[in-house]
Amino acid sequence: MKKIKISIFIALFIPIAIAFGMDAIFAEDISEAGAIELSLDNVIALAVKNNIDVKIAKYDALISSTDIDRERSVFDTVLSVDADYSVDKLMRSSTISGSKEVVTDYNAGLTKMIPSGTTLGLDFTNVRSKSDSAFAALNPSYEPKVEFSLVQELARNAFGIIDRGNVTAAQLEYAGASFTSLEHIEDAIGEAEKRYWDLVFASDEKALRQDALKAAEDLYDINKGRLDKGLVEDVELVASEANLAKRRTDLIIAQNNIDRAVNALKLAINDSSDLYIMPADMLKLSGGNISFDEALKTAVKNRRDYNIARTAVKERDLKVKMRSNARWPQIDMDATFAVNGIDKKYVDSLNKISTDKYEYGVGFAFSYPLENREAASRHSRAVFEKAKALLELEKAERRIVREIDDAVKRVKVYGIKADEYNKISGLQEMKLGEERKRFNYGRSDSDTVIRFQDDLIEARISAKAALLEYNYALIDMKLTEDTLLGELGVDKL
Repeated sequence: MKKIKISIFIALFIPIAIAFGMDAIFAEDISEAGAIELSLDNVIALAVKNNIDVKIAKYDALISSTDIDRERSVFDTVLSVDADYSVDKLMRSSTISGSKEVVTDYNAGLTKMIPSGTTLGLDFTNVRSKSDSAFAALNPSYEPKVEFSLVQELARNAFGIIDRGNVTAAQLEYAGASFTSLEHIEDAIGEAEKRYWDLVFASDEKALRQDALKAAEDLYDINKGRLDKGLVEDVELVASEANLAKRRTDLIIAQNNIDRAVNALKLAINDSSDLYIMPADMLKLSGGNISFDEALKTAVKNRRDYNIARTAVKERDLKVKMRSNARWPQIDMDATFAVNGIDKKYVDSLNKISTDKYEYGVGFAFSYPLENREAASRHSRAVFEKAKALLELEKAERRIVREIDDAVKRVKVYGIKADEYNKISGLQEMKLGEERKRFNYGRSDSDTVIRFQDDLIEARISAKAALLEYNYALIDMKLTEDTLLGELGVDKL
């Protein structure tokens, strides 16, 4: 099978013939109206493009990828804007402050956490005050203020270890989900391949049944001619006629098997058209010599369940470190620096903002739950989950060795079986040929020839079935190694 490059997220340009009338894209030859010839490569391409399970698997990966941005959102820049207007005409114990005060606030600010766990803030506040107090020096007064702030976590989540860890954990989970999605895609393609070979086998069986029918017709004609000449008895013609009826029935069943195989293949490639599919490939021995050691190396490198297990160990190890840090107390350093300006006019108040007049402060905040049971339990859970993940990794390693050994043996055994059954078919053909010579010389009867015809047709069909099993084993071998997608150029989403 030639290698073809396929993009999972970019639609393949392989138009379906029934929809667009471009049969030549898929087929070299169309032998009957409403029929199309597809190669195995064509079927794989259609399965990747159209199979519903493949589409579902893509969305599974896309859904998982959204968790990464969700965890990254902690580093988003936050814009805040607020405005307040208040009128104070409450009774006062002193007339110095006046009887009415109007205050208008309109403020804006930006806050952002950076990967070091530092939260930076920039606030621009504006206060307009107006009072009827005779003692107000500036009335109205404008006070714009610019304030810079910094909050640094020093113990729990020190330098952003937990926040960054959450993002990394989401990325690892997405990697695991991608492996799972690729596994589903590969299974769907493997299923499409098997359904294609089923159609090839059904087509071969029909051809063999047609040959058997032709042989039965020839035998019937011979016996009819001999009966007319009085050379044989009626029983010979009856036997050959019964044989002819059986061959016709076998051919009808063979055609039904083709129809079922076509429907199964259409389901695998999600084709709802009325086109009749004809296979372009042949069943044959094509795997070559397969080495257990090489197959095992390939599987260890490519097996997605093994990569998922290794990814899970990395994720659990990361969470142990995060949960360990989460047991620490919360210690935050808070620093601020602000400058302002005041004037009766807003523009003048802005011009008066100067670093000569400033305000700054530094503080620390400490908090710690004395029992700290939640953090301790989360840490213990993370430790247990890591231990479990290590066991899952060991289990995956052992499973790979066993499955590769089984897969290699199946390919070899079915290869031997296919080769031997092909030899048996040849011997049965020789046997029938010799018996026909005897029959032509009048030294045999119809019953023996019919039995030998049965032996030959069954041997030929069994040889084809053995080849089908062999091709199944090759597909299963690639699925066991997780190399089927790699041959198509699809190794990641």
